[in-house]
Amino acid sequence: MRTATEPVLTDDQIALYHEEGYQLVSGLMSEAIADQAEQAMWRLMEMDPADTDTWSRVPESADEFTEGRGVVIFNGLQDHDLMACATEDYLTTVAQLLGEPIGSLHPPEAVHTQNLLQRDVEWSLPRPHVDGIPKMHMHRTFPGPYRITSLFYLSDVEHQGGGTCAWPG
Repeated sequence: MRTATEPVLTDDQIALYHEEGYQLVSGLMSEAIADQAEQAMWRLMEMDPADTDTWSRVPESADEFTEGRGVVIFNGLQDHDLMACATEDYLTTVAQLLGEPIGSLHPPEAVHTQNLLQRDVEWSLPRPHVDGIPKMHMHRTFPGPYRITSLFYLSDVEHQGGGTCAWPG
């Protein structure tokens, strides 16, 4: 078991992050935390995981919906089960990637979520972009007002099912 002051990533993983621009890391949260966060997202999306007929609804409480992409966005969520994803291992990993001392970061105050609605469209490779920066502001904010971004997948994503595509470098 790792102590609070021990690193999560190896030096090779950190070097690869700086070389490729991204790092995939599993196991930063327990299955129990992931399960609770997944249930919170079903609740927020006003969907029943056992009823596929509910999977195409846009919840009224959503902050934004991009119909062309089927993306439902919530901003500034402070749901306890979602906030729990920012575990000590996660914060340690982020600190390591930023070159900050382990233990120096605090959990976020809120989270931003993007959920893809089930759609019957032909898959195509997305264009390179940085999640969270609207296209109309990209020229003013790139490389972005933040130092790092992270994604948590709370359920399995099938091949070409809306997961992340990375362009190394």
